[in-house]
Amino acid sequence: MNEFERMMLQEGVRPLGTAPINSPARTQPPASGGTGSERTDAPSAVSGPAWNTGAAARRTLESAIAMAAEDRRNGAPTWITGLRQDGRAYQMRSDAGLAEIISAADREDLRLITIAGRDWTCVMHPGMGIATIEHDAQ
Repeated sequence: MNEFERMMLQEGVRPLGTAPINSPARTQPPASGGTGSERTDAPSAVSGPAWNTGAAARRTLESAIAMAAEDRRNGAPTWITGLRQDGRAYQMRSDAGLAEIISAADREDLRLITIAGRDWTCVMHPGMGIATIEHDAQ
């Protein structure tokens, strides 16, 4: 397990298709005298984002591009940014397509790509081949 995978597991992030992780750092025991079904304010690994890998990660990225196009048609702002290996930001056109995003990831040595629109964010780690889409809490 590499450092990034270890960090993601500590934060409650899990690959899709795996059981939730009940990490003591991310869960809180129920208050004494409770039945255990009460809601706590502590974050839980059960609610953490799940990551797609391989071909599913590509479909996730394609879905994010389609969601961004839909948001732009509806007048909502969208953006695509990358983070280079050296920590510098890389801004892409908000209407960039799959080929442009993937080639920028290779050309600019991006370790992280974020595509975002109204009430959602897609995060992709190109080198790891993982991606997820998270929707904002309402």
